[in-house]
Amino acid sequence: MSFWARYYNTAALILAVGLQLVLLGYQVRRDDDMTLLRAWTMGAIAPINKGLHSSFDFVAEGWTGYVWLIGARDENEQLQRDLDKVRLENQELRRDLAQLQREQTLISYQERIASKTILAEVIGGGANANSKEIILNRGRRDGVLPGMAIVVADGIVGKVLAAYPGSALALLIDDADSGAGVILADSRVRGLLRGQGERECLIDYVEHEVKVSIGEEVLTSGEDRIFPKGLPVGRVTRVESGTDFQEIYAVPYAPLDRLDEVLVIVEGVHEELPPRRPQLPETLLPLPPLEPSAPGETLTEAAPPDDRNPAQRPQGLLTDADRIKKRYRDIAASQGVRLGEAKIGAGPPDFNAGAPVEGETEPAAPTAEPAPAPGAPTSSAPAVATSEPQP
Repeated sequence: MSFWARYYNTAALILAVGLQLVLLGYQVRRDDDMTLLRAWTMGAIAPINKGLHSSFDFVAEGWTGYVWLIGARDENEQLQRDLDKVRLENQELRRDLAQLQREQTLISYQERIASKTILAEVIGGGANANSKEIILNRGRRDGVLPGMAIVVADGIVGKVLAAYPGSALALLIDDADSGAGVILADSRVRGLLRGQGERECLIDYVEHEVKVSIGEEVLTSGEDRIFPKGLPVGRVTRVESGTDFQEIYAVPYAPLDRLDEVLVIVEGVHEELPPRRPQLPETLLPLPPLEPSAPGETLTEAAPPDDRNPAQRPQGLLTDADRIKKRYRDIAASQGVRLGEAKIGAGPPDFNAGAPVEGETEPAAPTAEPAPAPGAPTSSAPAVATSEPQP
């Protein structure tokens, strides 16, 4: 007997019951106006749909997050290498630009100074950590010899200590064994600049009587026969009283701790010093005593006034010009003429008559003579000025 013949009745019953359920689900509606058949169908399909969607998301995330990023990772590494290369090139360009600007400044200064110089680069420092030495890339083949001065646009740097075929060793001015002849710009006093192994240098052999100001400029004097005269050195930072001489400290203008390019003076030419800055006098002598302008005149000796106080400045005769002016006014007043007041018919006073002596009476003013009649001869004598107008 076959399987279908054995379970025919059971299958028919199940089919009938299922058909009845379908018809029941189609006819019966829920409160939300949805048939039970649709609700049963959605309830059966939703878990399957959610499982398929989760499986698709898992596969997509694995593809985009791993398989797809295998090439992106290589691309990212290549971009990082390119970026590092561009950064290095940018740094090199910046360094070349800074070097070009420094060389341009040195070339401009090279054209201004009278001495003949050559451009050299600093390629190293001295072997001794305590010494202030630098190594240049120019040597005897370029004309560099021991004893030549080294400068930059800001000021002097040092001198060549030893020269080799392709390089040279230079000693900076702040080294303890270095020295340079200098001159103070304002007082024109000469001294010796000696290094201290630090930023500040000491100017020695300046007498105590010399007044040195803070901030005063220091120039080369040329007496050391290494640095040409008139080159800038630095400025005075502090002044102290020593045993025999003043202890004057100065800071060089040149950046001795960060030198890259320098100028080596192969043929030095002395230059003119800049004009001195005028210094105002701090003390003034009292005015000399007044002298009488006429015989018999007496002058009272007054206490010397303080010229710095306007209220105590002396009034009256101060100079010879004031005394001459007073003499002329006295002569004109003795003749009845007031200087600065013009009157019709009045002539100038006779200044050859002399000033009246104190105590004498002034002569009476001459009266005007009547006008001559028409046709009468006129006198050749000059007219005398009067204080009254002519009729």
